[in-house]
Amino acid sequence: MTYSCALYEDPAATIEEAQRAKRLAVIRFPGGHLPSLAALASAMAGRSRLVVEEVENVGPHYARTLRAWRERLAAHRDEARTLGFDDHLLRAWEYYFSYCEAGFAARYLGDLQLVLMRPGEEG
Repeated sequence: MTYSCALYEDPAATIEEAQRAKRLAVIRFPGGHLPSLAALASAMAGRSRLVVEEVENVGPHYARTLRAWRERLAAHRDEARTLGFDDHLLRAWEYYFSYCEAGFAARYLGDLQLVLMRPGEEG
């Protein structure tokens, strides 16, 4: 997962968004970090000879997947309870699915597939 370059690079404009993302990360991805594509490329440039050759953002497709998961969870909520999942956990998952669905749909979040190459080498 990646964070939008515009939001990632402008801390003053994203304090509230960053705080929301941090709360989500602590809940679902302890110790995680959502970089931007620019941050990834910069880190690679500073530590390797790799460059980004191709990028595909499958995030908009992932928004539909998250919506389907959220709808299935809602449709099977009673079943989930019988398996031992309490309402607090079910609400946390509903929040996670909803937040990420909106983030991917609005393109604040991305799910990037990258092809990396070293300059001068053929792929």
